[in-house]
Amino acid sequence: MAAHMEFEYGLRGGGTAPQRKSTSVMRILLMGDFSGHPEDAGPLIERAVRQVDVDNFEQLMARYAPSVSLPLGEGENARIDLTFSELEDFHPDTLFQRLDLFKALRQLRGRLLDANTFSAAAAELRREASVVDVISTSEETVGDSATPEQQGDVFERLLGCESSSPAARERAPKAGIEQFIQRIVAAHIVPDADPQQAAYVASVDDAISEQMRSLLHAPGFQALEATWLALRRLVTGVETDETLKLFTFDISRSELLADLTIFSGNSSGSSLYRLLVEQGAGSTGGEPWSVLAGDFVFGAGEEDVATLHALGLLGSQAGGPFLATASPQLLGSDVVTEPVEKWTGLDGEAAQRWQALRQTPAAHWLGLALPRPLMRLPYGKGSEEIDSFAFEEIPLQPGDHEDYLWGSPAFACAQLLAEAFVARGWAMEPGDRLDIEDLPAFTFKVDGERQMLPCAEAWISERTGEVMLKQGVIPLLSHRTRNMVRVMRFQSLALPQVNLAGVWR
Repeated sequence: MAAHMEFEYGLRGGGTAPQRKSTSVMRILLMGDFSGHPEDAGPLIERAVRQVDVDNFEQLMARYAPSVSLPLGEGENARIDLTFSELEDFHPDTLFQRLDLFKALRQLRGRLLDANTFSAAAAELRREASVVDVISTSEETVGDSATPEQQGDVFERLLGCESSSPAARERAPKAGIEQFIQRIVAAHIVPDADPQQAAYVASVDDAISEQMRSLLHAPGFQALEATWLALRRLVTGVETDETLKLFTFDISRSELLADLTIFSGNSSGSSLYRLLVEQGAGSTGGEPWSVLAGDFVFGAGEEDVATLHALGLLGSQAGGPFLATASPQLLGSDVVTEPVEKWTGLDGEAAQRWQALRQTPAAHWLGLALPRPLMRLPYGKGSEEIDSFAFEEIPLQPGDHEDYLWGSPAFACAQLLAEAFVARGWAMEPGDRLDIEDLPAFTFKVDGERQMLPCAEAWISERTGEVMLKQGVIPLLSHRTRNMVRVMRFQSLALPQVNLAGVWR
């Protein structure tokens, strides 16, 4: 697609929005990777659009059965598969109790706390620490640096188990979780240290905390948790009834892009068109959609721009604008936390593509928002303390930006539109409700002074917000002293700048 791209996507009906009846229901569709593996659900056209409310939220989550497979450490062959049937399954207390990884660490901790087994366990840990020390300073593999007995029997004895073979030298090295735990605990042990019980127990506690942080901050884990927390916030934040309904559709970003680009300019041949238009406003007695909100991030790449154009046309035919998250790269930055003075904006072909998109009719039906709101407090003393063990999710605060759980601003904007509808019905306008309230409020100390984390990633001033608006992005401004965020303006991508199009116009 050339930089001077011309948009030729076509939709039946000439791109005009469906007519709204005075009795029309406000129907909001929330699109995202709710299962973690939507491709396993079969073709898009065969997937169900599922209604959600506060009463069936838990049943819906159990039905989607979100799951993720994560590696155990960098370059590790072992993996851990996680399935979530309720939101509590994301909590450290639940993970600590149910995962084999932490079960083994709990058993090891128990042996170190037991006076009858401490000496043997501590000696074996020191021996394993020596092996790890050799491995870390050598280019040889674990198998070349240590005997099978060191790699396998040590761990079994640490847990108080019998060797699986009477001749350790004849047994192959152990793999997977057991071998992984050997290394992560031994990494915290000084090989020649005196066997002080508190120090050894602390080493296991450090290993437990390290692995818990690794799980919680894995991108795949964060994506699922943030999606479901954002959905719960929306579902519990508005009162649904016969006039306002929420729905979900399980689709990954890659599936979305493929479905809308595979038809070479005719998005009416896509599965999403058939689902949202032909089976909605385009069917006899069918109701149009009012808002389409996707838990996806879009920038100015060729594929992103082409997909956004198709989504804008799709929204105009389905009946509601498409909302998503703006990539900071649209502002000329890799991260939204960077000062506005360092934002370079788009240039070259990316700038030409973006400006071309903004000048199309489809742009009126597109809204991209940034920054992302905080979904939960970090776990730890003074914020969200857990019961199972002493744990600080972010030990050195404020910590790394991506260690916090940031969620979809599109879902938050969809909630504001729903609140506006509840207040005024179809007399509503985008902007009737601008405040996203009751967000998690996290404070920390810097040089003895207590500071507040922005409730939406970065402190965006009104001046910075104007820069974002000029680029077609909806800014979310964090309040300096309250746990709330304000949408600066419900603006579409269109150039010149105009309000977001919808059936309320």
